[in-house]
Amino acid sequence: MRSFERHTWSQAFQLSRKHWQIIAGSVLSISLVIIVMQSFTKSIPERILEKAQSAEESGQFQKALNYYDELLERNPNNLSAWNAKGNIYYKSGKYTTASGCYTSALDLLPDNIDFLMNRANAYRKQERYQDAYLDIEHALSIQAEDAELLNLKGLILLDLYERKKAIETFSLALEIDPEAGRIWHNRGNAYYWMLRDDEAISDYTKAIELQPDIALYYNNRGLVYFYQNKYSLALEDYNHAIKKDPECAAAYLNRSRLYKIFGNEVAAKNDVNTFKELQKNTNGNEQ
Repeated sequence: MRSFERHTWSQAFQLSRKHWQIIAGSVLSISLVIIVMQSFTKSIPERILEKAQSAEESGQFQKALNYYDELLERNPNNLSAWNAKGNIYYKSGKYTTASGCYTSALDLLPDNIDFLMNRANAYRKQERYQDAYLDIEHALSIQAEDAELLNLKGLILLDLYERKKAIETFSLALEIDPEAGRIWHNRGNAYYWMLRDDEAISDYTKAIELQPDIALYYNNRGLVYFYQNKYSLALEDYNHAIKKDPECAAAYLNRSRLYKIFGNEVAAKNDVNTFKELQKNTNGNEQ
């Protein structure tokens, strides 16, 4: 009896294994059908948004804008589309149009931190510093303990020549995020404009320690060394800046001034020519 039972169970098990591949294949086929059906059940706006984002990622900005416009024709209250359009126009140097897009988004959601920051940055590019300041103050009234917001406020204060207040604001930001190299650098700039050279060098040095690959930090520290007549240190920093970023135009111009002092007219002329060429390329890309 026991032997028969074992034999019967074994046959049943073998039968199920025989059909296992068929069952698995059926399950896979059904899964594929479900996936295909789901792709067709996506809403039209979702598919348009995917196309817009794909075009933007591949650098096809006009194509992306056309898709975002299509989304806004379907729904003028699409916040993502307004913000995305603003970002594209900002990257393209069309700052007035960008701020208009951010305004459309803020009309729908006036307390959105990201939209306020984006519009403040667009206003800065238009030299509308008071408008930028109002936006960032609005954002800080919603979220006071934010290093990024405070950093942007400090930059706007520098735009407005409020250098002492800028230093205070950057200091508050650094209390929140002491590892942010760009904020140390920005406070260094404020110290530089206040002619507080040693403090500027200290902040630039801290920025370099945190982000050693940023050419601008070396260039700016080198400039302070230059005004302190520490020419060897200045040259070392300009060389570092150019090594980190061979397209750092300011470093070539600043280094040319040193070469003139050293009496190396050929090297100075070469650096000036490189600076002019880089500036020409930059201006050409912006048009």
